[in-house]
Amino acid sequence: MSPLTNIPVAALLLLLLAALPREAVGQINTYQEANRYFEQQNFEEALPLFEELLQNNHRSLIFFERYIDSLAGLRRYEEAIEVAEYYAGRDSFALQASVKLSELHHLSGQRELAVNRWLEDARANVLNMQAIYYIGNAATERGEYETAIRIYEMANEALGDETLFLGEIANNYMLAGDFENSVEVYFRLITDSPDQMPFVQQRFLRMRDRNLYEIASFELEEVLAKLDYTHAAYSQMYQLLIWLLIETEEYNRAYHVARQFENSTPYEIYSLFTLGHQLRSSHQFEMAIQSYE
Repeated sequence: MSPLTNIPVAALLLLLLAALPREAVGQINTYQEANRYFEQQNFEEALPLFEELLQNNHRSLIFFERYIDSLAGLRRYEEAIEVAEYYAGRDSFALQASVKLSELHHLSGQRELAVNRWLEDARANVLNMQAIYYIGNAATERGEYETAIRIYEMANEALGDETLFLGEIANNYMLAGDFENSVEVYFRLITDSPDQMPFVQQRFLRMRDRNLYEIASFELEEVLAKLDYTHAAYSQMYQLLIWLLIETEEYNRAYHVARQFENSTPYEIYSLFTLGHQLRSSHQFEMAIQSYE
């Protein structure tokens, strides 16, 4: 056993700090103090500390972001934009600074300028998947869902694979309230990648929207009607359909879908028997008995 395993964590931390140069220890203490103010949204106290840290560490992305966000928190957008423009022209984290600059324009009411900048950054990095995720997510966080969709679709076309960003495209449609396009894209995602089913169901669970569930159930019935039961996604999509119908209290419809599933596939008893358990949990006892028969 190593002797270090017997040293308490606090004592080990003190040993590590003691081994660092005094200047580095001072910066760690300054960052902790600044971050504490930042988390308390006390941007006036946080700002000068992050400014000092950034001046001494020009290549630190975290200090840059905290400094910019402190300025934005104080609504000092012009100053924040000036700093972001400076760093957007440097090599260390030019893309992150450029995306942050777009966010600042958006915050300050220059929506069109922000959208155009996001699209420019996307075109300049269209073959870089990580960059596309970063830019698209920034647009999504500012509520620019259509812009995010354009960014992801642009990347799909450039990369020659329409399936790459399907989850992100569907999510932005959903956030925009366009449930019809959202579920259509989500079901394309499941058809192409059945292992994405838990991800899609989690998205539906997070929304908890009856209108979404009703649209999804009708769309999913049409998808299943065209899909061969031997397809890898068929069984999982059927289970999702039953879940949607139970969630929207469409118990009769769920029963008929399960009956049809058993009649059109070799999976006898399984679907109706499982549905019986779900109906019983929903206190639909008569229909549950019918499912067990």
